[in-house]
Amino acid sequence: MKMGKKLNSQPVYHSHKVSSKKNRKTQILEAAALVFKKKGYDRATLQDIVSIVGITKAALYHYFQNKHELFYTIIHTMMIRGIDELTKIFGMPISAEEKICLAFKQHFSSYESHFPEFLVLLHEKTNLLPPKMEKQIKQEFKQYMSFWEQFIREGVATGHFRQDLDPKIMTWSAIGMCNWVYKWASPKGRLKFNQIAEIFTSIFLVGIRHREKVG
Repeated sequence: MKMGKKLNSQPVYHSHKVSSKKNRKTQILEAAALVFKKKGYDRATLQDIVSIVGITKAALYHYFQNKHELFYTIIHTMMIRGIDELTKIFGMPISAEEKICLAFKQHFSSYESHFPEFLVLLHEKTNLLPPKMEKQIKQEFKQYMSFWEQFIREGVATGHFRQDLDPKIMTWSAIGMCNWVYKWASPKGRLKFNQIAEIFTSIFLVGIRHREKVG
């Protein structure tokens, strides 16, 4: 994933909270995402994380061996969630354009419901992970991208999308639009993420639709 500007390196304060209704493993992952979002992966410590959850390091080691495993689990979970959602969309008996609309909505729903985790996914570099873990994440990202490309190729094949544009470039442009949002949008922003999704979908589809109406 691309590395953006340096995150705030100020201490993580105890005002950050994780859900007390969720199991301990989920609480730890939520706390880790908050810490990585606030301080960046390099500066984050396990002590920062356990302080938010209210447990000891010994208790954390019962669930995760180290910071690498925490980081990997956050990214892996987000990738698998996205792949599962696109798999469902892929199997729907709907048009390519409708699939693209749902793909945008799915992507932005992750911003809405898992903002800290999604920011970690997009901001932190996967080469910070051990090679085996990094390889797995790259394979998952490739799989996620492949669904978007299949939706676009389907639209090209049916004559609804332009044939003069490269499907891979169209795919990267869609993902680029989505992934850059974390740089300027937030859950407390003027527009909700679902509203941003609708705007992006409109812009993207207008750009790739076949110029002559298809019956």
